Amino acid sequence: MKEINLIDSQKKKLFGFYRQVKLFRTFVIFLNLVLVLVMGIFLLIYSGSTKKFKNNEFKITALKTEIGRFNKEESYLATIDNRLSKIDGIFKTRTSQTDFLTKVKELFVEGYSFSSLEINNQKQAKITGSCLDNQCLSLLYSKAEELKEKKSFSGFVFGSISRNLKNPFEIGISLKD
Repeated sequence: MKEINLIDSQKKKLFGFYRQVKLFRTFVIFLNLVLVLVMGIFLLIYSGSTKKFKNNEFKITALKTEIGRFNKEESYLATIDNRLSKIDGIFKTRTSQTDFLTKVKELFVEGYSFSSLEINNQKQAKITGSCLDNQCLSLLYSKAEELKEKKSFSGFVFGSISRNLKNPFEIGISLKD
C-alpha cells in the first residue's frame, strides 16, 4: 500500500523546527530550575557558614587576647630569669668574707661595742665603735698591736678617737686583709 502524504515537505520541516524549539525551551526551563535550586542550596550553605565565620571571629579575638596575656607572662618570666641569672652571677663572683670576719672578731675586747662595720670587695673594713673607759681603750690598742705582730692584716690604722658625753671614747678603725 502506498501512502499519500498530504502535508508538504516544507510544512514538515516547519513542524520539526517547532518541535525542536519546544524541546529547547523545555531544556532551558529545566536548566533554569536546576540552577535556581543549586543557587538556593549554595545560599543556604553560605548563610550557615557566615554564622560559623562570625563564631570563629569571636574565638579568634578571644585567642588573641589570651596570646597577649601569655606574651606578658613570658616577658615577666624573661625578666625574672634575667634577674635570677644576675643574682647567680653575684653569688658566683662574691668573695668569701668568713676568714676576714674571723680575724676582725679577734679585735673586739670586753667593753668595746661597735656601731658600724663596712666591708668592700678589696677586703677593706671600716669599723666604728665606742669604749666606755680608758682600760677598754688600752685593751683595744694592745689587741691591735698583737694582731699587727701576727700580721693578720696588711693594713691597720686607728682613725679618729673622740670623746662625748654619751660614749666616752668614739673610735674609728680601718683594716685591710
